[in-house]
Formats: sequence, C-alpha cells, structure tokens
Amino acid sequence: MRTKLYSFLTIIAFFVGVLPASAGLLRLGIVWTNNEVLLYWPTNALTFSFVLQSSTNLASTNWGFATDAVPATYGSQTAVTVSNTLASRFFRLIMVSTTTADGMAFIPAGSFTIGDTLDGESDAIPTNVYVSAFYMDTNLVSLSQWMGVYSYATNDGYSFVYAGAGKAANNPVQTVDWYDCVKWCNARSQQAGLRPVYYTNAGLTQVYMSGETTNVFANWTANGYRLPTEAEWEKAARGGLSGQRFPWGNTISESQANYFSSPGYGGYDLGPNGNNEIGLIGGLPYTSPVGSFAANG
Repeated sequence: MRTKLYSFLTIIAFFVGVLPASAGLLRLGIVWTNNEVLLYWPTNALTFSFVLQSSTNLASTNWGFATDAVPATYGSQTAVTVSNTLASRFFRLIMVSTTTADGMAFIPAGSFTIGDTLDGESDAIPTNVYVSAFYMDTNLVSLSQWMGVYSYATNDGYSFVYAGAGKAANNPVQTVDWYDCVKWCNARSQQAGLRPVYYTNAGLTQVYMSGETTNVFANWTANGYRLPTEAEWEKAARGGLSGQRFPWGNTISESQANYFSSPGYGGYDLGPNGNNEIGLIGGLPYTSPVGSFAANG
C-alpha cells in the first residue's frame, strides 16, 4: 500500500530579512518515481540557499533536516529523493543566507565521498558520509583577526600558551596549537554575544578559557564559533567537486595556490618551478595574504 506524503512549504528567514521579490513564488513540488518520492524546487542564483526539513506533525516544533534526502536530477530544478515509510510526512524549505556579515559561507547539508586513494594511500579509503548544514569562514584566520579576538580574550579572563604570529596582518595566523584555537573560538563567540561551544565539564557549565586539558566537551547545539570536524572541513575544501585531486580538477599551478612547485611531479603539477612568487614577498614564512586565490565551489 502506498503511504501518504504531504508537502508543506514555509519560507523562513534565518537572518532578519524577507524573500526578495526577484525570487518569485517558490514552489516545493512532489512526484512519485521508482517507488520513491522526488521533491523539487526552482534553482536560484541569488544570495541565499534553501535547506530541506521534514516533520511528521504540522503542529510540532520538532522540524529536522531531511537526512535521507539524496540529490537527484529533475530538469533545471533542484531535486532530491526520499524513501518514506511513515504514515504521513511534511516538508518545508528554510531560506538561509549563503554568506554572513562575519565572513562565513553556507555549506548545505548532504552526503559526499570523503577520502581518496589517488596516490596509493590506504589510510583514507573513500566512504560516503552525511554532513549537516553549517557555516564556515571563507578564508583562513588572519593574524589581524586572531589578534583582535586575542586582545579581547586576554582582557576577559582567557589565557593562551602561544600568542600567535604571522608575516603580516592579512596573512594567516601561525604558531598556535589546538587548545589555543578552541579557546579562541570561545572568546570569539562571547565577543559576538553568542554561546561558546567548548567546556571543561560534561554538564557544559564551565567555559573552556585556560590551560591545556583533554577534558574538553563540545555543545554541538550552541550557536557560537568552533573548529570544523574532519568531514566538514573536507566537504568545504572540496567545494562540491568529487573524485578530483584538487577542488578545481586534477592539475595544479601557481596561479591556483601558494606552494613549492615541481613541474611534472605526478603528472599534475604545472608549475612554474620553485616557490610561488606571492609567498616570497616579505620573506619567511612563505605565506600569502588570505583570499589571494579564487574561491572553490
């Protein structure tokens, strides 16, 4: 017997705002295909994206990400398929900004292939993982950004093992460890009026502010800043491209990244040979300003 499935569309601004008039009327459609349900909606190129959520009760506030959604093809529309075994199920789209005022980009929920064996490695066997939606800084943390939070933190009870260093204000911060970064994230959260993520007790009442301890507990529901998980980092770094050596394809040149080039190496390094000139400016360390290269997908 075929189960009942209902579609319910709600546009909610994740940040304060309204749906732009140029977006038109967004319709969430449903069709049956191959014993599955296909949901589709218009693809847009505006500065917002949509997250699919589902619930079994319209009166409930317990809406969650549709984690069983699998990307599908349906003309020019954005589409996913879901396998439904419930008596009834409702769906809605949440509108979110693709960028934020603090320089973060929206990474949509979904599955991707993590790992590869391109160089004969055996410790990163590809596997399919699902990652919930999240926001991530578009650039590495610069020395200027680090010091701005660091100054606030050290005047508000935080202590760090390393103060942080860098070639220039707009170059990536360096000489910091994991503990410093976690505490820095907490301080950045508090500076922005958000709830910190990391604590030193299981009850999540003692904000991690000093020392180096292995007893660090994360509140994954907090709205503050945190380090990305390995899967989140790889999904963001791949930029939506799967099965390729780099986020833009299978070759690399110094116009795409700051690295020491050896043309011909592995058949994918296009050079030119040696250190990238952008990194040589100002001498050691050979870092380059954040945002020096084109963004990935």
